[in-house]
Amino acid sequence: MSDTPSSDGPKRFRSPPYPFIPLAKAVERVKQLHPKALHHQVNFAVLADAWGYGIKSSGLIQTAAALIQFGFLTDEGSGQKRKFQLTQDAIRIAQDTDPSSDKRKAAIQRAALAPKIHKELWENYGNSGVSDMVLRNYLIFDRTDSDGAAFSASSADALIEEYKSSISFAEITSAPPVSKDEENEEGEDEASDIEKSSKEEHADRGQKRRKAAAKVGMKEDVFSLKEGDVVFQWPEKLSPESFEDLDAWAKIILRKIQRSVVVAPDEKDEAAN
Repeated sequence: MSDTPSSDGPKRFRSPPYPFIPLAKAVERVKQLHPKALHHQVNFAVLADAWGYGIKSSGLIQTAAALIQFGFLTDEGSGQKRKFQLTQDAIRIAQDTDPSSDKRKAAIQRAALAPKIHKELWENYGNSGVSDMVLRNYLIFDRTDSDGAAFSASSADALIEEYKSSISFAEITSAPPVSKDEENEEGEDEASDIEKSSKEEHADRGQKRRKAAAKVGMKEDVFSLKEGDVVFQWPEKLSPESFEDLDAWAKIILRKIQRSVVVAPDEKDEAAN
């Protein structure tokens, strides 16, 4: 998966992480693990049993790491208490036996671009059929121009083979598939417009409700202020007593409204002078 440091002498160059196995092999590992794990959390012993590795095998750890990078496994804890669980995409792939299933294909395509280095290569080169030499130079030399870590020559070669195999297996030929999280991000602007439209519609509905409330025998008047509208309704016919009561009530309301008046600081100074 990457060059490891030697315990004797100077440390060897260590490349950034990339999947230990290509996507096709990772899907095979998912299918092997699913009957033993289902949707439950499992430990290294279950992984080892499913894949035929020794419990302390480096291949076991590297395979688990690859499935995590592809988005097929999640993990929590450390050491002997570390637990693993198949993701929904992994379960979908394991259980969906329809080769023409669009949802299964989408899950595989998401997995192909889930590893950070895969996504980076796709965003830089896409499916342009770029030569291995161009990719190799990027990984070994040019990646550092954008503050990325360089790969060793052997790791770059292994990654290029794994990356191209994974992209080919996923049959990605155009723009990368959009994940659920990315869909949510892209939808934020649209949601903002929808929210604005919703508020306008709500205001329109409020006006309609007020008009509907003005039943037969009632009158309504709207006084527009820069801060908003003041709406007033009253019966078409009032007795002298009722008008007096209404007049007294209106004065109380005006006093309450007056408490909401905010005077600007410069206006206060002018009033004082």
